[in-house]
Amino acid sequence: MANDGSVLLLYVARGRQNAMLLAPTNALLAELRAKFEEDKLPRLQTLLVTSQKDAITATRSAVPTVVAVEILDGHDRYNFCDIVRHRWPSARLLGISAISPLPLSLRLDERLPYPPKREELFAVLYRMLSRTDNDHIVTLGPVSLDLHTRIVRTPRGQHHVTPKQSALLQLFMARHGEVISRRELMEEIWETSFLGDTRTLDVHIRWLRE
Repeated sequence: MANDGSVLLLYVARGRQNAMLLAPTNALLAELRAKFEEDKLPRLQTLLVTSQKDAITATRSAVPTVVAVEILDGHDRYNFCDIVRHRWPSARLLGISAISPLPLSLRLDERLPYPPKREELFAVLYRMLSRTDNDHIVTLGPVSLDLHTRIVRTPRGQHHVTPKQSALLQLFMARHGEVISRRELMEEIWETSFLGDTRTLDVHIRWLRE
């Protein structure tokens, strides 16, 4: 949620589209804004761009609540999803893709096929945007993690953590009680299946234990 209490949707459409091709998406975003007003929800702001560069430029002074990304060209948009997770850890991420299956490392909150059905896209975006603002606080027992500020609060005080530490702790908290393999941790957090040197992982786990 923005500082003024409004909700921000960043929609990154596939590249090289003119105004005519973007008209249906613009119409859907206008309908979403009207629905939020009708339901007396926080004011909805929407940004529609067709490049990753424009997405970053348009959000320099605001944190998106939801980022919807059309993924048709593979790795470039994969990298952008990774940027979203590191730059805006509290944002909810929707992947709209003709590629199946998508890598688990993207850590998408929702997925839709491309091209999406209009009614389904509207429903998913409405649900993601209208969720309560405290969704960025993850709590397990006496420990809480703020995904937006990356601040961990414990009975021994609070600590500001790095993006990797935050992602690792979030995974551990979400899957408390499960056995997670080193391979899965490396694939999820470091986006690699190389297990020849896991000293970085060991250091991060040791820090979390301390």
